[in-house]
Parts: sequence; C-alpha cells; structure tokens
Amino acid sequence: MTVRPVRAFALLFAGTLLSPCAAFACSLLAPSEFVPSVDPSEDAVPPAAVADAVTVAVDRGDFAGVNSCSDLGFITLSFTPTVDDRESPNDDAARAGEWPGIGYALEVVGGDLPEGMTLGKVPVRAFRVDSEAELSIVWVDGQDSFEFTLELTAVDPAGNVSEPIEVTVPHPASCATPPGAGAAALLLTPAFWMRRRRPR
Repeated sequence: MTVRPVRAFALLFAGTLLSPCAAFACSLLAPSEFVPSVDPSEDAVPPAAVADAVTVAVDRGDFAGVNSCSDLGFITLSFTPTVDDRESPNDDAARAGEWPGIGYALEVVGGDLPEGMTLGKVPVRAFRVDSEAELSIVWVDGQDSFEFTLELTAVDPAGNVSEPIEVTVPHPASCATPPGAGAAALLLTPAFWMRRRRPR
C-alpha cells in the first residue's frame, strides 16, 4: 500500500448537492449503490480479494480557497479492479464511468476517523479512472490529525463477499485554518462518496 499526499484535485461536478447551506454548497458526482442481482443459489463462490497494491491519496481542505469545495477533505483509494469467478451478467445499473459487475465496501476496523466522518457499510460501484478503480471519501475537514484502518472487500452480483484487505490511512494535522463553522460534521453515507480525478 502506498500513501501519498495530493494537492489541487480537479473535481467532477454533477448533480449531487452536499448541503443546502452556502458554506457546503458543493456539487459532486456520487457513485451508485451496488445491488446484487443474481440468485445466491446460482453462485456461491466469492470474488477475488482486492490486490494489496492500494494507493491512498489524501487532499485536505484549503480554507484559503474561493470555491465551494474548499472546506472539504478527500481520501481516495485507487486499486486494480477485482474479478469474479464467473462472467458477470449484463449490468444495466452501472453508469458511464463506473466499473460494472462488482461492488466494493469499506468498514472501519481500527484507529480514529477525522472528526465529523462516519462510514456506512453499503457496497458501491467504483469509478473507472483509466485502468484503475477509485473509491473516494469526503468530509468537512476540521484539520485534525488522523490515522485509521479500513477493510476493503469486493462484492459480486450474487452478494458473495471477498476476503478483506486492510488499508491504513494516516495523515498529520493540516496547517490550514478553518473558519468558525467550517468544521461542522457532515454525515458520510454512500451518497457522499465522490469522484475526483487525479491531476495528470
């Protein structure tokens, strides 16, 4: 696993509004929920585990910025998409830019999340960025330090779950100075998993 700090991401804006409040009025594209679509009796073999070569990119909120996303932090996991033991059926629910056939779930298994961040366990589709799969977490960045460990699993169309792999996400406190209300908690649900593309 590689951990690397990243700055100045370009964000893909689309119709998901994070908050009606002006301070958080930031529209980003959320991935779709992955819903198993095959009878479990037809497939009892779990997909392969995600390869251990997961890259973790951390982009902290920049309160000196002028855009509506400047108080948000982003953590993005990039990895090789896993494969199922059988050819996936037509996955009409996958949208353009998402990997079809497999969902991914994250669960916190240790450490301390940044203040204001929680994670659900609902599997979602990963975004396709070149040949990689990407999952992103966004929160209102209170600039505190954090280090936590996630379990990343793959889910196939029959609902079978792969063996988990652990991904540790450490980061020191940011030197940015949040405004008084900028660190208010934002509940992170699958609707708030966002896509962003790394600079080239």
